[in-house]
Amino acid sequence: MKHLILGNGPAGVIAAETIRKRAPSDQIIMIGSEDVPPYSRMAIPYLLMGNIQESGTY
Repeated sequence: MKHLILGNGPAGVIAAETIRKRAPSDQIIMIGSEDVPPYSRMAIPYLLMGNIQESGTY
């Protein structure tokens, strides 16, 4: 089966992860306008406090 996910923000990433867990062989296509990899907005305070590196937000 093929899946098309519109948006590569947190909701789109969770959708893709859920599909991948339940149907590992299905094709997933994500379309989004973000020019950076998906990142966790919830991790930004930890980055600003110096508890994690920038790579920990992706």
